Amino acid sequence: MRKLLVFDWDGTLANSVNTIVSCKRAIAQKHQFSLPSERLVKSVLGKDFKHAMAACFPEASPETA
Repeated sequence: MRKLLVFDWDGTLANSVNTIVSCKRAIAQKHQFSLPSERLVKSVLGKDFKHAMAACFPEASPETA
């Protein structure tokens, strides 16, 4: 029997934007950073990880991000 696990990182199969926004805001709350706006989070979707984290959490040190 074959099993298949599908990762939908870009939202092709399901809209994951709200989940991504929620996750970024949870990170902000956990580390006591300013909450990134939904617009900001959407603007970094598809960008490389370090750029996205720096844009969403400018007060974070590189070690934190």
